[in-house]
Amino acid sequence: MGTNFYWIAPESPAIKLANGQEKELFIDYDDPDIHIGKRSAAGMYCWDCDITLCKDGNDGIHYSKPMYEACPKCNAGPAHEKLAGSSSGIELGLAQPETNPKTGVRSCCSFSWCQEPAKVRMLCADLADSPVIVDEYGIKHSGAKFLEMIDANCPVQFTRSIGERFS
Repeated sequence: MGTNFYWIAPESPAIKLANGQEKELFIDYDDPDIHIGKRSAAGMYCWDCDITLCKDGNDGIHYSKPMYEACPKCNAGPAHEKLAGSSSGIELGLAQPETNPKTGVRSCCSFSWCQEPAKVRMLCADLADSPVIVDEYGIKHSGAKFLEMIDANCPVQFTRSIGERFS
């Protein structure tokens, strides 16, 4: 479960073949120069203490590892979230991503970067009002909206896939 994000590429051009027919060239969305990364539901997270409730830490959140029943730092228990208001609901298309960071113990998303986050953030800031990113469902995002979505929903961020092909 997750959503991939890509730089908006120009429309695929068509080329003329030697036999006179035209063939459309397709964009390779798995190309690490186009694929920005993937947002995934990542379980419970204490937004106040900045810590996952996964007992194996951030590295265990996508591997069905056991979770603490409360925050291991402040002992706060999880808030009740309906599916439509959770990070899983976001990935299932039942909810829109948050626009402001959450508080307390609630669900979160992770983001696995395919490109250097600092470079993506710089380009998004420079193109804040322009639609420059598209998700796998065809929804276009301005640079500012993409950064807002990352910052408000994805406290866990992985950089181990930079430059790699993944989906």
